[in-house]
Amino acid sequence: MLSIQIIHCLAIQFVVRSAKKLFMPRNAPQIPYEKNMEIKFEIKGNQDDPEGNPIPKIKRTRRQYWTPEAQRYQAWKNYVQQAFIGSLTKEDLLKNFIQIEKEKPIVLNKKQKARMDIKIYWKNEAHADAENVFGSIADALFKSDKELDGSFQSKVSSNGKGRVEVKIKIY
Repeated sequence: MLSIQIIHCLAIQFVVRSAKKLFMPRNAPQIPYEKNMEIKFEIKGNQDDPEGNPIPKIKRTRRQYWTPEAQRYQAWKNYVQQAFIGSLTKEDLLKNFIQIEKEKPIVLNKKQKARMDIKIYWKNEAHADAENVFGSIADALFKSDKELDGSFQSKVSSNGKGRVEVKIKIY
């Protein structure tokens, strides 16, 4: 049974894709994000455990793309993208023409920069490196993290539930 959030995401994707087909030629450039746009959202746990720790970025070679670890990492990136898209309003999606059907939802033009600040709340003391979690979220959301700055903080959650609070500012 599909959750309401997934159904909401699918409906928004349909609206955005329809709007793009109606109003944008096939090779039209993407409309840039609104200046000083700020997006806040929360990633609860991970795709396997809604109360678990976030998944760190992994380093892999071409031969390792189909290993269970790489497939789990890809599922994590999809989970992060769903959390991001689920946090946006229909107006945000239509105004900014976020490329949901593309691999990465945030595509900056050459004049834009972004800042991503995250707060990681670990489920327990057995967790990954915070820098690698930052990298995994950036990898999931940004087509190129070349113009991305940011920071990360982490601590063990008081309620034993892993989550990440994400704040992205595009300027």
